[in-house]
Amino acid sequence: MNLKALALVSLLTVVGGILTVNYGSIYRNSPSTTEPCTEPLTYQFGDIDSRFDITEQKLSETMKEVERLWATAMDQQVLEYRKDGKVVIHLIYGEEQKRTESEQLLTNEIQTKKDQIEVLEQEYENLRTTFQEKQKDFESTLAEYNEKAREYSELANKWKGKKIPEETYKKLKQMEKEIKLLRPTVERKQDTMEMLRQKTNTKSRKLNRLIDIQNELISKYNNRFGVAKKFNQGRYFRKGDDERINIFQFSNIAQLKTVLAHEAGHAMGLDHVENNPQSIMYPIMGKQNIFDLSLTDEDIAALKNHCSSL
Repeated sequence: MNLKALALVSLLTVVGGILTVNYGSIYRNSPSTTEPCTEPLTYQFGDIDSRFDITEQKLSETMKEVERLWATAMDQQVLEYRKDGKVVIHLIYGEEQKRTESEQLLTNEIQTKKDQIEVLEQEYENLRTTFQEKQKDFESTLAEYNEKAREYSELANKWKGKKIPEETYKKLKQMEKEIKLLRPTVERKQDTMEMLRQKTNTKSRKLNRLIDIQNELISKYNNRFGVAKKFNQGRYFRKGDDERINIFQFSNIAQLKTVLAHEAGHAMGLDHVENNPQSIMYPIMGKQNIFDLSLTDEDIAALKNHCSSL
């Protein structure tokens, strides 16, 4: 029996979450406005690269959530969409998003192979269990056959060359009949066991080939994405009257919302919050609960302190 597959499967682990993501801002001129402290900071949508899997409507809905999020800091609206809004939001498809999508495609391929392996593993285990049961049954029947043959041989040899009593003769004939009837059963069970053995080994070979493919994909993943790479998912930029938020990369809407919320904070005049990794304004994404995003006390304090200093 080929058990290589079982040993291989236990070794497979897909490495995920290895990218360290920064977000940042570039201030070419200091903000000269008291927005959003006295009135909402307005924004509009600029270029949305069609290669991003998102519509302007979905982007708008996401920014509405960002508006509500930051409104909790001042208990008033601090961000507002307008067609002629001051801050222009662009979605720029670049190397960051290409890398993210390539990584996701490869991860999905590895997961598909993992799912296929799990199905094949179960099929292999079922066949192996059935084979073991049939093997025990065959060995039991074979032992019965061999025992009858041994008893027959001993009795026949005992009377070899001698006159056999009628009763003994009848017994030998009965034993010979039983052996003859049992032989096809032994052969049938042996054939069944051999068929199962071949099916089990064929399944094992298929499983091992699939595992080899997955291992190659994992090696490819580790070579391409196994080294942490820092890049900016988004960036707020201000130069004179030109204010923009450029979004370069996101894996899902929750991540996009987090980056937009962070860069909107910069657009409102906030610096990074350094002492709480769960803060939206923390310089690195990782510890924030992006699927239930909320401002931390430090985020709220940052906006209030900014407004009070104006």
